[in-house]
Amino acid sequence: MKNLFLKLIYFVIAILLFVSGCLPTNVTSLKDPSYNNIIFRRILVIADFQKIEEMKEFESEMANEFKENGTFAVENHRVLPPIREYTYDEKVAVYKKYNLDGYILISPQGFQTATVYVPDVEKKKTTTTKDSNTISRETTTAVYPGGEMRVPTQFDAQIKFVDLMNGKVVWQSETETKLNKDSRMSEIFSSVCSNVVKQLKVDGVIKNNP
Repeated sequence: MKNLFLKLIYFVIAILLFVSGCLPTNVTSLKDPSYNNIIFRRILVIADFQKIEEMKEFESEMANEFKENGTFAVENHRVLPPIREYTYDEKVAVYKKYNLDGYILISPQGFQTATVYVPDVEKKKTTTTKDSNTISRETTTAVYPGGEMRVPTQFDAQIKFVDLMNGKVVWQSETETKLNKDSRMSEIFSSVCSNVVKQLKVDGVIKNNP
């Protein structure tokens, strides 16, 4: 019954949210024009997620995306894990150790949702009984009520890129990732990271390799 109910839910969501291929992420960005001729090459990645698992997964995905595009990056949870307050000197020591010149901060804004209606589920069960030379069959019908439910349709995030030398915000953006019925967090993170790094290259924040 549970599997049948879930299939109906997925069918309704698929009609409303069908997206083929990778999840699309739209990135809307702004950049400080005083940084038009400055390229950042060594980045600290900070993800402000409540769940440790999601924080680590996102930071690792973003760091890998930077590296694949020719820019050094290190995850915050590896060098300054957010389990206590760090002194100014401790932070500076890490920045110097890795020769970092900027950091990127990702703040998830949650999911947008839509209301879908799941119809009632009718399930029939036939029982066969043998008695001497007689075979009898009895069919019973169970109805599992449906109803309205809310499903995620979009994941939103705000992102800032900051100059570590002076604390100025160099670049900031808002991202919108459209979801489908099978969207997993790993796919969402991958889409956000790849599109954000792509936009950072377009905006001239990091180097744009030929």
